[in-house]
Amino acid sequence: MMLIFWILFSYSFISFFEYTIHKYLMHRDNIAKSLTRLPKISNSLHSEFHSHTHLHHGKYYKEFDYEEDEWGREHNLTIGWGQTMIILIFISPVLIPLFYFYPLGGTILLSLIILHNRLWGIIHTEMHIPTNGLLFKNPLYRFWRNYHYVHHEHTNKNFNVIFPLFDYILGTYRSTS
Repeated sequence: MMLIFWILFSYSFISFFEYTIHKYLMHRDNIAKSLTRLPKISNSLHSEFHSHTHLHHGKYYKEFDYEEDEWGREHNLTIGWGQTMIILIFISPVLIPLFYFYPLGGTILLSLIILHNRLWGIIHTEMHIPTNGLLFKNPLYRFWRNYHYVHHEHTNKNFNVIFPLFDYILGTYRSTS
């Protein structure tokens, strides 16, 4: 019973985190601008915003699953290990006490964060650079792909990619039909 609780808690936590990062850091530059007293952080956040909004959505992948530019084709498709480490450091105020008081909860959350980031990179890359025809037969993959396609058509909708929960809760879900 506790295992199921921690899996659901972790899923919800990651969905909220994915939603927040995608909506507020990757599609809005106001947070980077507000941190101008911390130039390294501000520049890094502005770079993420520019990379995602202006390049991934604006310059590249105007057609969802086709980009002829070699560099643009691979740009902003995965979450690197460095970015995963930054995420883990950022959420360490949650992870450390969780590991201390509820080791099972901490282990599940950490495992699902790493799994989510790796899966996000694989699935997001496959969405934009389709190579595996077998995935198209998988209903879950087709759901994720259609869900993300709508985000590219309506960039203020469907911010979750792999763990879609908070788009439904916060009213930013848009149907694929």
